[in-house]
Amino acid sequence: MSIEYEIVSRIVSSRRTIRKFVDKQIDESILLDVLSLARLSPSGANRQPLSYVVVLDEAMREEMFKHVKWAGYIAPDGTPSEGERPTGYIAIVSDDTISKSPDIDLGASAMTINYLLEARGIGVCWMGAIDRVAISSLLGIAEPRRLLLVLAIGYKGEEPVVEDMVDSVKYYKDDEGVLHVPKRKIGDIVRII
Repeated sequence: MSIEYEIVSRIVSSRRTIRKFVDKQIDESILLDVLSLARLSPSGANRQPLSYVVVLDEAMREEMFKHVKWAGYIAPDGTPSEGERPTGYIAIVSDDTISKSPDIDLGASAMTINYLLEARGIGVCWMGAIDRVAISSLLGIAEPRRLLLVLAIGYKGEEPVVEDMVDSVKYYKDDEGVLHVPKRKIGDIVRII
């Protein structure tokens, strides 16, 4: 096994959705580096319809926080408290004049960002339960551009654990407040013929 495989494997297996962050600013240069690499992600027909809006300003972060929903399975316990909130957001935006179906681009880009930030010790919460109209207005996103997804980011304030799924995919917190994330077993999801 190559060293590179081991490193990538460690990053993939350690990456979990983070909903508690420490109050430490992310250096802008880190995010520019990560997004410079994310733009190299696969893109359908190489159209490259995605762009990014990075929110680091404290007042804007507070506004963004009002328009996102956290951890439906464990609400309200999954919502970060004061001092545990993200220190940034990355809004992923598509241009409909370039592509009206950017799903593959979105998945590839978002996971690239997740893995690169994980490698830097920065956690990510992939957020689809968002008020797209309010956030688009806040960030000045207008047609033909369209808000697809928001990534809440920050240095990790928790370490969720993965476990084999027994009877439910619902994540939960134990008595110590540790988040447990059930995952399907490999034998249940792969068929080799």
